[in-house]
Amino acid sequence: MEEKKYNRGDMLYRLSNWRRVYGDRRRQGVSITEICCRYARANIKRRRETPEEREEREREELQYREPVLPPPDFRDANILQSVWMWLPEKINEVPVKSIVKLLAFGTWKEYRNHLRSLGAKRMDRFIDFSLRVFFERICRYEQKINSPVANDDSFKVE
Repeated sequence: MEEKKYNRGDMLYRLSNWRRVYGDRRRQGVSITEICCRYARANIKRRRETPEEREEREREELQYREPVLPPPDFRDANILQSVWMWLPEKINEVPVKSIVKLLAFGTWKEYRNHLRSLGAKRMDRFIDFSLRVFFERICRYEQKINSPVANDDSFKVE
């Protein structure tokens, strides 16, 4: 089995995937009446469009559309959730668990407050240390769940 190497960018991508799967949906609710009214206004407005205006509007809408995200990886998010649940609060006086939670689920305001309290250099060291520890524990957990069971036929000792 090949050894995985730590990559901060990949780790941050995995944390964002974890947030997409387990995070709260922070969207303001809209009533069904408001949705129907928006739909009706858009339809009334579009009925008067000529084919050239329609093409121009669709081209403009496509220009400002955000790129489609890949589908969330539920297996990876469950692995990160399991590892994070068993992660100790502090390792070598570094609040590893809270920093990983901040990076995955925190808001910009929470991040800024941590940055002010710790300082930029110290915060960067803490983030790097926390991500490395979290990555190592994820690798160990993945090895453990992918290893053959002792009672499995492929585990015979001759």
